[in-house]
Amino acid sequence: FPYGQLTEFGYNELKSLGHTFRLRYNDLLFNQFIPKQHLLLRSTNSCRTTQSIRSFLSGLFDKISYKDQPIIRVLPKQLETLFPQADGICPRIGNIRAKVVENLKIEDRVDEYHILEEKLKSILGFDNVPWLTIKEVLTCHLRHGYDLPNNITIADEAKVSEIAGIISGAVYKNDDLNRLAIGRFLTELLDDLSYVDSSFESNSLDNSDERYGLGA
Repeated sequence: FPYGQLTEFGYNELKSLGHTFRLRYNDLLFNQFIPKQHLLLRSTNSCRTTQSIRSFLSGLFDKISYKDQPIIRVLPKQLETLFPQADGICPRIGNIRAKVVENLKIEDRVDEYHILEEKLKSILGFDNVPWLTIKEVLTCHLRHGYDLPNNITIADEAKVSEIAGIISGAVYKNDDLNRLAIGRFLTELLDDLSYVDSSFESNSLDNSDERYGLGA
């Protein structure tokens, strides 16, 4: 804690966004009566992202009973298709991403990179520094009002954020990675549409179905 937890500010922002969608799409969502349990929502498998969906839903719908909860589908990391976490199911994504990061030569672009790298290696006991994960951990501490751990300073956090920004920018801009990720996701989406369509025909859509990792 607090890594991976949605902040109160984030909850309020998403609830407000849900309310905005309620006003904008009222005819589609309510006047045509789409049962809430027939909505299929997709999230990566972390507390923060599933909490984000639930926060959004609290603004979209006034009240949701337990039995009417929409399905929130998550997958274990090794089966994840959502970018940029899809390298478990697609080794090529991981290989391309590693090459993209290697070619960035971040050590030549960020002042005192090696000093920070060695400091984090010493603190974490890792051979390689997972910059994106560390950035999330440190940002979560700050956003939740906690002190940074293990003698890490605000200046360290700022430099980690700079490095993570360089990596994220390069990864999301890479055409090969985006094509692979979109292809994986579209395949999953089409499979889900086929499943939901057949379930509606047989009136057997079930929140507890093992295809969906997280129901109500």
